[in-house]
Amino acid sequence: MSTWNVMITLGAFILLSSILVAFYGNLAAGEDTVNNAQAGISQLTYATTYMELANGLAFDEATIDSFVTTPSIHLLTLPTNLGTENPAPYPEPDETDFTTFDDIDDLNNFTIVDSTLFGISGVFKTTFSVQYVDPENLDLITSARTFVKRVDMTVVRLFPASTDTLRYAMTMGYFHFD
Repeated sequence: MSTWNVMITLGAFILLSSILVAFYGNLAAGEDTVNNAQAGISQLTYATTYMELANGLAFDEATIDSFVTTPSIHLLTLPTNLGTENPAPYPEPDETDFTTFDDIDDLNNFTIVDSTLFGISGVFKTTFSVQYVDPENLDLITSARTFVKRVDMTVVRLFPASTDTLRYAMTMGYFHFD
């Protein structure tokens, strides 16, 4: 084998090695993209599931068994008392059972840490915040009782760690038609 044959063979090995390194690098980057997309779908699934469950709750403790009219707005929960009314059976932070909640403001400051598989493994943390909002401007949180509440939810992937955070808001109004 001549010197030129050795040089051409070494060049071919270097070229093949470079192509393989680039190929496997692209393959790894594609896998990360797929995993991030699946994590986003899982976050969206958690958000949709929990907001659908929240939609099934009553507007307020006072509206469960009776109708509240504008003159009796003082019967609604005080903004400082938004949260669960029953501290004894209050769920553990990792519990996902909504059966202990009877109205929407029970979700205030509630956190769920769940590792159920929705297409991708991981640990997801969902937090809720419930506030009264101004009926004229739904972005304006108010310290007064109104017939409109906003539920803000945040879903974060804790493990493996992710920088993506899904934020979702739902506005719930209380209306009664005679």
